[in-house]
Amino acid sequence: MPNIKGHSGVLSAEAWLRYGFHENRFTSGLGAVVERIDGVQLPFEIAGADREPRVVSLVPFFGFLKVTGIRAVVDTALTLVLLIKFIVQSCQKLRHIQ
Repeated sequence: MPNIKGHSGVLSAEAWLRYGFHENRFTSGLGAVVERIDGVQLPFEIAGADREPRVVSLVPFFGFLKVTGIRAVVDTALTLVLLIKFIVQSCQKLRHIQ
């Protein structure tokens, strides 16, 4: 990509050259603008994301939740909260229609 970047009007603000996140598109777009438009300056520095990822294992924690039954309780509670929210919003919409 560095060999064609900026040649014959070719510019790219894609994420596929990095990690595939929307932040990469944003960063690529900012970089393209700063490189190509004279006088454009960012009010901040673009920091690179090239670093070793920090590994955090949550497997034991989720295993504990599953074995103790807490996971099922939390799943049920969250499902009920979402169901109640959906019912309340549906009732509010019906009132506005009438």
